[in-house]
Amino acid sequence: PDFHTSNTTSTVYYNQLATLLFNTGEESLKHLFARGTHRRFGYSALAVLGLWYFLWAAVFAGSAISSGLFVPMLMIGAVVGRFMGLATVDIAQNAGKSWSPDIVGQWTWIDPGAFALVGAGAFMGGVTRLTVALAVIMIEVSSDVHMLLPVLVAVMTAKWVADSVTHSLYHGLLTVKCVPFLPPEPTSMYPLDLIPVSFVMHSPVVSLRQKMKVREITEALRGVSHNGFPVVKDSPQGQVAVGLITRSHLMALLQRIVVG
Repeated sequence: PDFHTSNTTSTVYYNQLATLLFNTGEESLKHLFARGTHRRFGYSALAVLGLWYFLWAAVFAGSAISSGLFVPMLMIGAVVGRFMGLATVDIAQNAGKSWSPDIVGQWTWIDPGAFALVGAGAFMGGVTRLTVALAVIMIEVSSDVHMLLPVLVAVMTAKWVADSVTHSLYHGLLTVKCVPFLPPEPTSMYPLDLIPVSFVMHSPVVSLRQKMKVREITEALRGVSHNGFPVVKDSPQGQVAVGLITRSHLMALLQRIVVG
């Protein structure tokens, strides 16, 4: 029997896999996180659901189709966590322990729903590398503040293990989609903290005034190969820098003048 009341016990017949697969992701997560439902879902239903979500999440994540990864990550982690929780229940029951949703005892913590919550947080933490924010999200999802410590420990452990193996999923998606981004550390033959600023400076400085003729700007660009020019203005104390303009911006302005 799956449904208990205070006076009677009624048997509810249902398809385990259909209950999880044909519902929305949010409803399926509620079923997986449910407490006191140790035998509601078996190993085969959890295994098929986990493989189904993992396969299609991997396919759609690298495609041009607009699809989210938040719910699939929670679903995969919850399936793995509930699978482990169910295995823990079987191991403990073989050792002579027993459970009932109506009885609170020292073995109440062995609940597949609690394992599913911890597993969802751990899996998502390993994939996204979120830490405290993810733990807060998981506690808000479950409305069980007592699970904060195990969820936080699982999230941090998953992040450390994942960091030692590879980069995050979103880093990988940037590489797959050829999105340019800076490396974590600049490449240099010498330690950057030992290179003085004067190493990348040039003297004398070629500067531009706020108001100049086109011919003067053209001569300044032809005379040097610099990519940036300080803009100065005259003052009683001498020239004062008011900004910086790049060679590409100057070339674009000159081309617009010529075309216009």
